[in-house]
Amino acid sequence: MNIISESVRLVMEDAPLLPLVLDDDHSISFPVVRAVSEKIGGPLDILHLDAHPDIYHAFEGNKYSHASSFARIIEGGYARWLLQVGLRSINREGREQGKRVGVEQYEMRTFSRDRHILENLVSPLSLLQTHARSHTLSCTYYQGEKATEICLTTGGIIVL
Repeated sequence: MNIISESVRLVMEDAPLLPLVLDDDHSISFPVVRAVSEKIGGPLDILHLDAHPDIYHAFEGNKYSHASSFARIIEGGYARWLLQVGLRSINREGREQGKRVGVEQYEMRTFSRDRHILENLVSPLSLLQTHARSHTLSCTYYQGEKATEICLTTGGIIVL
């Protein structure tokens, strides 16, 4: 994980270069968000659209599992705001963990009911990255304090 964070920091040293990280392993979200947050000097606002919350404290006993990356991001103070939309594979633990750490979660089963809320939240965010998978359309938006402080996605391509 430290290699990932250091690589992101290294690229961010050479403005106007921004890191482009290619991978489909959600476990890299934590080290990339950590590096960007530390580099810009503060937590990020994150809108995470995915079928899975990736917020479990220690999925199958592993705190750094692909299913635990957002738990580490929240614990580390790297996210000021985390909104998760499109969840369809979430259990009681994921819901309780989200509530406990202050994450706003919207599931697909309530999407029609909650659509008007989500439309008002998405409009100010400035980046869309899409990664089509067989199980879901996985998109993530990120925005920091300023429009130029844009981060990453949880799958496929990470764009800053």
